[in-house]
Amino acid sequence: MTASIVLTLCFTGMSLLHQIKPVEKPMTDKEIMFKQLQNELMLAKDISTDHGQLRYYKDEQWFTLFLDQNRLVKKDGYEIYLYDVDRLCFEVSDYIYLTVYQGEKADRRIIGVYYDSE
Repeated sequence: MTASIVLTLCFTGMSLLHQIKPVEKPMTDKEIMFKQLQNELMLAKDISTDHGQLRYYKDEQWFTLFLDQNRLVKKDGYEIYLYDVDRLCFEVSDYIYLTVYQGEKADRRIIGVYYDSE
């Protein structure tokens, strides 16, 4: 009798553990910004950089990503991607890299794939 109660409790406990979902960590502002830029540059053409700015052509219009008053912004228009940025560095090779410096921390990620549009 005791053994059957113990077995029932064990199987019930195991089935409950299967139903528990792992806790998902919410995305940070920086992770969201990297995803947004990846999406933004997916269809971009004629990409160029001077390390502090990235210029590209999309939807028959030129855009520039740059640092303005400690914010990563996109112009033409004015879209803010990230606040509290000390420095930016864009690099273009086979991939488009962005390094974001905030305080003592630097985060470098691929934000696009570069291809020659000619």
